[in-house]
Amino acid sequence: HLGYKLEKGRDSLVITNRLNQGILDRARQGAKILCLIDSNTTIPPSIPLTIINRNTTPWYDGNWASNFNWVRSERQPFASLNFGNRLGFEAAEVLPNYVIGNIPPAEFANVPAGLFIGWLQKSSAFIYPAHVGKGTVLLCTLRLADAVGKDPYATVLFNAIAKWLLPDDATNQVTR
Repeated sequence: HLGYKLEKGRDSLVITNRLNQGILDRARQGAKILCLIDSNTTIPPSIPLTIINRNTTPWYDGNWASNFNWVRSERQPFASLNFGNRLGFEAAEVLPNYVIGNIPPAEFANVPAGLFIGWLQKSSAFIYPAHVGKGTVLLCTLRLADAVGKDPYATVLFNAIAKWLLPDDATNQVTR
């Protein structure tokens, strides 16, 4: 329903809210996986990341003067949006209820968007890309599933993510 063409028998882009062994096997074989994290998402024990509910976990509710939602605006998928290095009012419809935690410090350079609280404490990701076998799994906590096609920022961001995951397929575009 997002306006993307589905090609029978081809694993170009898999959009899911579940991350299980079957999805990971598809990634190992070369599929690009976009996992839109929500309340139904679980991560297999073999992956050492955690999904943190911002509404029920102390500190993460954003009720701090030094809560900072950031993006790497010079990198995809945000380079084409050009709103600067902070998520502001334009992203209100997609601000996440969940964040990705337990990311090894050495891997944080690959995180294109996230949150920190206090004096650079509680660093977590909104988007986390991981290479799995021949494919890619992109974990995303931004609330895109319900906003794409309704909210301009969500739609443009979703298109940018799809182009980032599938750079050679210029036909993929969400339209409504």
